[in-house]
Amino acid sequence: MSVGTVLVIDDHPIMRDALRHIAHELFGELHFMEAESLATALPQLASATPDLILLDLCLPGSDDATVLEDLRARCPGPPVVVISHVEDLDTVREVIRLGAAGFVPKSESRAVMLAALQLVLSGGVYLPPNLALQTGEVPSGHLAAAPRASAGAGNVTLTGRQRTVLDLMGQGLSNKHIARELGVSEWTVKAHVSAILRKLGVSTRVEAVVAAAGRR
Repeated sequence: MSVGTVLVIDDHPIMRDALRHIAHELFGELHFMEAESLATALPQLASATPDLILLDLCLPGSDDATVLEDLRARCPGPPVVVISHVEDLDTVREVIRLGAAGFVPKSESRAVMLAALQLVLSGGVYLPPNLALQTGEVPSGHLAAAPRASAGAGNVTLTGRQRTVLDLMGQGLSNKHIARELGVSEWTVKAHVSAILRKLGVSTRVEAVVAAAGRR
């Protein structure tokens, strides 16, 4: 998914500035929109629809997940990634139920944020690993993971076909669908996946996708 416009809704100027730098690092030149509340964001949404929205739940005049519900009702198209210091399980379940494409704690690092946004824009759903294991509510066909690459992942070299398989894994495709896409057998795809996991030093498909995202 190409990104030309990003909207950040957060009442802390320092956080908005940090997210601006992350967005430019990830997407290059883009139109950056920012607002300190949903009320100040609405006039901007009336004139332009962003490709991605980064949302803080705890905004002035709003009640946690209610702000996401209101935002989705007014702007249902672009993916919304919730970025919050509130990390309780009930809140995470609720934001995923309401259609958020990801939940990133504000305590996470810049590298985690970059990889999380890459995962979301490839069609996945990002959750921190401890929350992903507890919620069990990630939509079928999507991924939930945290970018935790092995120490040697940065030096890994994948073949062209392995990179293609990894990209399709990042889109949430199963081995069967990858095989159909590439015109090869499912056994061949399984062999590629096994090799990718081994080279990246991870044990699951999700970890492989996010480890690779962290290397880009």
